[in-house]
Amino acid sequence: MPEFIPPLHNKLVLSAVKMLLPMHLAQEKLVMRPSANCVNSIRRLLGHSTVLMLNHSDRNDPTAAFSLSTAVGHPFYFLSARELFDMDGGARGLVMQRCGAYSVKRGQPEDFESKEKTISLIVEGRHPLVMFPEGDVTGRDDEILPLKVDGLRNILKAQSILAALEIPRTVHLLPVAIYYEAQDDSILDLQNCLARMERRLEMVAREYALQPRITRVLAEVISHLESYYSIHDMKDSSLQYRLQNICRRASLAIAQYAQLIDINPNEEEHDLLYSVRSGLRGRASLDHTYGCGFCDKLNADRLQKGKSCETELDLLQQLLIIASTLDERRFSLDQAWRLIDRLEQIVFGKTTAKGHRIAWMEAAEPIELLGYNAEFEAAPEKTIGRIDQMVRKSLSSNLQRLKRIAEIVQSR
Repeated sequence: MPEFIPPLHNKLVLSAVKMLLPMHLAQEKLVMRPSANCVNSIRRLLGHSTVLMLNHSDRNDPTAAFSLSTAVGHPFYFLSARELFDMDGGARGLVMQRCGAYSVKRGQPEDFESKEKTISLIVEGRHPLVMFPEGDVTGRDDEILPLKVDGLRNILKAQSILAALEIPRTVHLLPVAIYYEAQDDSILDLQNCLARMERRLEMVAREYALQPRITRVLAEVISHLESYYSIHDMKDSSLQYRLQNICRRASLAIAQYAQLIDINPNEEEHDLLYSVRSGLRGRASLDHTYGCGFCDKLNADRLQKGKSCETELDLLQQLLIIASTLDERRFSLDQAWRLIDRLEQIVFGKTTAKGHRIAWMEAAEPIELLGYNAEFEAAPEKTIGRIDQMVRKSLSSNLQRLKRIAEIVQSR
């Protein structure tokens, strides 16, 4: 696949994916519940420059976004991480692209082609654009993390273009909250999944409640990884710090192994990981034949180094998501589901369904950005911060509302 993947809408592929969606949801034991207000709010904005801002707590968020498009009865555009397009030998990427997804390389340097495409799609306003503005899967539904500055800046730049038209148009930001409610029947599946991991890790089985049992398995996984990476004397540190330390040191080791000399070692763990991934992908995009046997051999060795690191980078990404999930203030069945799901991916390299869940979705009032254009031109960083706070407040408020609705429904 090329470095940048532009979006397409193929009616045949879209129809096939819509037909297969109920089967996939049944396999995941997942029920989608977008509210009537959510669906109607999006329908009212069709034909306008609209960006749907979804929180990003779960690996099923892209499925939820596509389900929302199906409920609305209109195709969306989806901004998706570049590495997702390479999964399943590139087959997944071909389907994603034809459903309206396009790629962005995370990390430094900024993906210029993706930036320009984002701005142009918003200006055109043909279809709603779905963004997960937190950038990474957070594993949390108690708090919305700070939004990515580059994404907000691109949206406001699109607004600047629309404001300069003879008839100015506004960009509509529509915050859409997703809350996953794990049902009681998932408890047994979660316990069985933990038991499989304990056997794989050769741990002595003990009777524990979910939370201490998860902590015990996670600590064992971390110990194995620290041994693998020759990291010592960390057992007195928190599990979260140990996860972040593994990711930082492993990312820097990969950068050194792959001879990526432009990596900034002082970046945050997520940014460091994505910069390394982006650097490896940039190297691969330069693949060509030099016409010199020795140069061709060096090039082949370089490409092989990059390919050998992909699986390890995927592992590190899972560890960072777990570290973020551990930040959640109150332990819940939903948090247990997410932690065990990530651990299962690390230990076995795959995930299984773990009881039924409901994905509740609700939209807030749209935010019209035309009124902020002059402020953005005068003080861009201040305006970006203001929009960040507005979107996060709306998403947080709707998440709490969805939790209350789920509690009421469950108590009946």
